[in-house]
Formats: sequence, structure tokens, C-alpha cells
Amino acid sequence: MIAFATIGGGLYAALLWQLARVIAARRSLALGRFPVIAFVTSMVCAAVSITAAPGIPSALLGAGVIGAVMCGVVDARTGYIFDGLTIAMSSVALSAAAGIGSLPTALLSGGAVGGSMLALYALTRGRGIGLGDVKLATALALSFGLAWGAIAVGAAFVIGAAYGIVLLLRHRAKRGDAIRFGPFMAAGAIFALAVDIVGIHL
Repeated sequence: MIAFATIGGGLYAALLWQLARVIAARRSLALGRFPVIAFVTSMVCAAVSITAAPGIPSALLGAGVIGAVMCGVVDARTGYIFDGLTIAMSSVALSAAAGIGSLPTALLSGGAVGGSMLALYALTRGRGIGLGDVKLATALALSFGLAWGAIAVGAAFVIGAAYGIVLLLRHRAKRGDAIRFGPFMAAGAIFALAVDIVGIHL
């Protein structure tokens, strides 16, 4: 089971990366080399999620983390979170939710987390987060559910704020500078996975 999850996680990450390459090429964006560290991280997260609690919900949690990691890499390198990636993530999550009879719950979770992020986007007029971040948060909530989706997004803001403070203290940034949020969404997703695993073992 662990080997299957690890291989499956790696294949899913590779497919998302290939999709990102196609989209980047169409937009004439430089995506760079294959992200080996992100790929390995994705495989580890997939294996760990299944080890903690075998089943579709845990597989979805792992898939959500993998999607967030790949989106984080793409955002860090290009400044964009491609719609194609978040659509793929959402499609996987919704298909799995429909298969286990939890589609209404998944839709409610995505609507709640995504709606909150959209409201923040509107209030800040896009200065704090972008629409790509809103779509990624929605896709994460579809995969994670309401509670873990909210934890992932909340952790992303905390980690991002801490990073911003460090940059300010080291005079490497100034107030008003934009910081790409995708990598912090990935960190928040990994944090949510870690918290979920700790909770399962307690």
C-alpha cells in the first residue's frame, strides 16, 4: 500500500508538472528545471498520508498537498498559479468525493474556504492575494474538507507573515512589497497534513 501510494503520488506530481510546462510554454513563461525536491516531497506526503489512515479521504489529503506543492513551485518561478492546475486538483477531489458519497460536503467546504478568500481578495482589491490563491484555497478545501482546509489556509497566512517580518527586519523588503503566496499555501498544506497525522496517532 505504501509503495503504491508513493508511486501514485509521484505520478500525480509528474502529471501536474507536465501540465504546468504546457501552460507555461503557451504563455511564454520560463518554468525552469524539474523540481526534484518538490517531487520527492510529494511522494513522501502521499506515502505518509496513506500510512496514517488508509482510504480515500487520506489519499485526497495527500493529493491536495501534492497539488499545493506543485502550484507553490510554479508560483515561485512564474508569479502565477495556473488555472489548469487548480482545475485538475478540483476535478480529482470532486470525483473522489462523489465516489464516496461526500460531494455535498466537499462543495460546502470549497465554497466556504474559497468564498472567504474571495471576500479577502475583494476587500484588499487584490493587493494581498491574487485570484490564483483564491482558486488554490478552494481546491485545497475540496480535498481537505472544511476544517483542514481552513487550517491549511490559516497556517499559510501565519507562515507568510512570519517570512515577511523576517525580510523587513533584515531590510530585504519594505512595506508594500508583494510576496508570492503560493509557496506559503504549499507550506500550509504540509502543516495541515502533519497536524492531521499527529491527531490520528493521539
